[in-house]
Amino acid sequence: MRKMVLEEFGRGAAVRWFSEDAGGAGGLPPIVLLPGTSCDGGVYALVAPRLIGWEVAAIDWPHEHPLNARGMDGFADLLWEMLDAARIRTPLVLGGNSFGAMLALHAALRRPGAPAAVILLAGCAAGAEIYGTLKITHKLLRPLPPKLFDPFLRVRHLFGSGREMARRLIMLGHFPIGPFDGIPDEGWRVIARHIGVWPLAMVRAVVDAFMAWDIRDRVGEVRAPALVIHGTKDRLIPFGAGERLGRNLPGGRFLPMPGIGHAPMIMRPEETAAAILSFLDATRLA
Repeated sequence: MRKMVLEEFGRGAAVRWFSEDAGGAGGLPPIVLLPGTSCDGGVYALVAPRLIGWEVAAIDWPHEHPLNARGMDGFADLLWEMLDAARIRTPLVLGGNSFGAMLALHAALRRPGAPAAVILLAGCAAGAEIYGTLKITHKLLRPLPPKLFDPFLRVRHLFGSGREMARRLIMLGHFPIGPFDGIPDEGWRVIARHIGVWPLAMVRAVVDAFMAWDIRDRVGEVRAPALVIHGTKDRLIPFGAGERLGRNLPGGRFLPMPGIGHAPMIMRPEETAAAILSFLDATRLA
C-alpha cells in the first residue's frame, strides 16, 4: 500500500509524496502533479497510488498570493523555486489538471529540458479558449473585494458534506467538472475534501494570470513528449481546445475520454492512471 507523506513549506504550500520507499523509484524521473484552481494536491489521491513503480509528488499551492508571482511567468518561476526547495530532481515528468495543466505547459517553456515528459489533463494553450461562462464570471467577480467571499469558503462544511456538498459546489459553478453520472463514491469524497481550499484572493490572482495567457504560437517549442487527456463533456475547457493542443504539440499524444467532464483523475482514475503508465512506457522513460 502506498502511503502519502506531507512535506510542508508554509503558507499552505506543501508536497504530497506518494512513494513506496524513501529511496525513489530506481532512477526513474519523479512525477510531479499540479492541481487546478482552488484545489490541493489531494485531487490526485485516486490516481497517484495507481502509478506503481513511480515516485509521485502532488503539489499544494500556497494559499496566499505570492508577491513575486505575476502572470504565468511568475507562477511558473515560483513553481520551479518550490520544486528546487523540495529537492525534487530533474528531469522530471510534469503534469497537471486545468490551471495545473496550463502551468505545466508554461513551466516547460520557462525551463526547457527540465521536463522529460508532460501530462496535461483538461488543458489548453490560452485563456481565450475557455468557455464564455467563466469569462463572464471573471468579469463580474473581479471588482469585488476578495474578503467578501472568504467567510463562505471557511464555513462551506455547513452546506453539507460528502456527495451533497460536492454537488452544491458544482451547481454553484465552483468546479464545473461535467456530468455527475459515473463519478465513483471515492471521487465524491475527493471533491469534498480537496476542492475549494483557497481564499478568493488567490483564486483571482490565478484566474487573472491564465485569462491573460496565450502561448498558442509557442506550443511547438515544447519538445518533451506530451500526453493530453480531455473529457468530451468538459464544461470549462472545450474538448476541441484539448484536441487542438494534442495535435499541435510536436511530441503530443491525444486521448479523448468519452462522456466525462473536467477532472479525469477523479471521474476515471483507473483509466487515467493506465493511460499515464502506457504513455511513460512508450516514451521509454520506464
